[in-house]
Parts: sequence; structure tokens; C-alpha cells
Amino acid sequence: MSIKLDIAVAGCGISGMGAALLLAREGHRITIFERFDQARPVGSGLMLQPTGLAVLNHMGLRGAIHASGAPITRILGRTADKRRLVLDVNYSALKNGSGVAVHRPVLFNALFTAAQVAGAQIQPGHTIAGTELVSGGKRRLTFANCQPSAAFDLVIDSLGAFSPLRPVAPEPLDFGALWTTVPWEEADGFTSDWLEQRYRGARQMVGILPCGDTLEGRNSATFFWSLRGADLPAWNAQPFEAWKAEATALWPRMAPLLARITNREMLTFARYAHATTWAPAAPAFVHIGDSYHATSPQLGQGANFGLIDAATLAHSIEQTPTLPDALIQYTRARRLHIALYQTLSYLFTPAYQSDKAWPAFIRDHVLSNLLNVWPAQPFMAALVSGVLCGPLGKIGLRGLVR
Repeated sequence: MSIKLDIAVAGCGISGMGAALLLAREGHRITIFERFDQARPVGSGLMLQPTGLAVLNHMGLRGAIHASGAPITRILGRTADKRRLVLDVNYSALKNGSGVAVHRPVLFNALFTAAQVAGAQIQPGHTIAGTELVSGGKRRLTFANCQPSAAFDLVIDSLGAFSPLRPVAPEPLDFGALWTTVPWEEADGFTSDWLEQRYRGARQMVGILPCGDTLEGRNSATFFWSLRGADLPAWNAQPFEAWKAEATALWPRMAPLLARITNREMLTFARYAHATTWAPAAPAFVHIGDSYHATSPQLGQGANFGLIDAATLAHSIEQTPTLPDALIQYTRARRLHIALYQTLSYLFTPAYQSDKAWPAFIRDHVLSNLLNVWPAQPFMAALVSGVLCGPLGKIGLRGLVR
């Protein structure tokens, strides 16, 4: 597209920063609106799959993320009694290399800095309430208790699963997770390039993800504990040490890490939703990231899909003569990949987070046996890597998956 656009990005998350960076580098005028007085990340460690790493390579950021992050070569989950291996993803089954776990603020800082260097402008302190079309086919943002924004050629919604710009607000999933960042010590006995989890049925899960350096340079890991949203008040009411004893009973090797979690204020509860906006584009408006395709974190695709969305949108805008055509191309390019993973996530999630007994029974007595049967390992690795349906080939990044 030869015409340079005025673009508003709603939200300062990973997908929004990625879109801002790529579009600003193409000469578009980018303004990012953020509700916090100072843009900052929300969250702890996350997994970057080969797809997300290919986009970061395209952005020129992969080296910095590799230097700070922790390579992950295997994802392993066992029942509490250690008798059954019920999740096993070994990246050696693919030619695409390993994943990389990274502390979210490290990734955010890299994207945020690069977007500003590229020319994106940040407007903090704006709580977004909606959008409206104005004359000339442009669109502006409306804010809570203040004047609307100027008119833009395009508004990009990257406000996440519970974005007020979604056509329908999603219902939170029954289960969320408590998470925190803890110092990583080799003496704890965990494998430094594995994401590991333990389960009791599908109602309890505890896990540890080594995620490399924090912004302060400390080697760290993300601890997470599955919890029903409805049970959060009871968790807050029980003695903190009683919960730590419960977590230790589920996985005794967690004891040294739990000793570093000294109070409940160190833990943050994350809520998730499963919802897809099947018409992600409208005149002068488009959804990316979780506002487009919210899901549970079980397949580890959230940040990666957001980065793919950003790259696909930027590619579509540059490859088509008009903005309406670009939004159509973007929707078509993302549709199949998102539909497949949203369906698989919907089917897989109850096996790892559910009050019901039957999903865990199927996981423990059927899925666990299938892990040893070809082609289960290559399929699981391809699934978690995010490469099914070839989303990068559509935007010319296929050769960057290593």
C-alpha cells in the first residue's frame, strides 16, 4: 500500500506492540492508547514457539530474546503418583528447533522499545470504552469520562480477551491459575530446559517453567497453580501455609520453590476465556490477539498467535492496494489456523482443567497410552509448536522457522 495510514492501536500488549512496530517501520503513523499511566506488562513467564520466534526474527528481536530467555526442549506432565505420563511434547520430534520461555516484561520491553524507535507514539492514561465511525470512513476511539480520540484510518483492537471492543463479552472459563515469578536455582533439581507439571485428576495442577533472566538479570522461573475462579475467595480465606502444604503434597519437589513464596500477595490470579470473533474486521477496525481468539493457555499459543496476527496484518496492509482489501486478506489468512487451534484447545482443556472425573480418566488411560504410538510425538510437537496449517507461509516467513 503506497498510502501511509493514521493507525490507532488499542492496548499495549504483545500483539499490539508487534503490530505497532511492524506498521511503524513501514512508515504508517502509529498511536498506541494504553489505560495505565505508564505502559507496563501484565503477567509472568510465557512460551515462545517456533512460530512466534520466526516473527521476532523478522522484527530483528530474536537474538535479544534468545539471550535472555530459557530454551525449552520438552513439556512433561505426570499424575501426582508419577505412575502415568499424560503429557509429553519433545521438540526433537520436529526440525523446527525448541521453544524459548521468556519473562513477559523482557519480551514487552524489547517490543515496546523497538516500537518507539520505529516512531510509534504512546498515549497513556486512556481507558477505552468503544469506537465509532466518523465521516470519511474513519474511526475514532471513545474513552471513559473524557473526549474521544482524533479520527484514524484504522483502529486495531489488542485489548485482550475481555476487550470492551469485542461484539460480545466472553464468559470466563471455570478454571484460571495463580502464578508468580520465583528465583531459579539449579540445586532445586528441576531440568533447566523442561516445562513440568503435576496433576491430581483434572482439578489440581501445579507447574514450573524456567524462563531465563528478569529485567534485573535474575535467573527466574514461573510457578503456576490451577484454581477454579469460584474457589478464589476460599483460597484467600484459608491459611497460606495450608495451601503451601497442599501444593507440596501434590508435588513434594516443589518445596524449595514454595518456600520462596512468602505471602499470598506474591501470587496473581489470571482468568481465561474461550471465545472467537469470527468476523474480526469491520470498516476501519480489526481485532488481533486475544480480542480475536481468546483461549485457555493449555496449548501455549497466546503470545505466539498475537505475534502472527501482527505480522499477518502488517503483511496484508503492505501487499494490497486498499485497506478494505487488506482486512479481507488478513481475515482469510488467519481463519483456518485459528479455527483449528481454537477447536483443539476447546477439546484438550477439560483434560487438564475440569471438575469432572471423565476427562482426567480419558487423559490418564487413553491419551497417556497413545503418547508412545507413532505419530503421536511428531503430532504433539507440531501442535504445540503452532505450525499446523502453515500460518507463516502465507506471509513469507516459512523459511524462518528453525
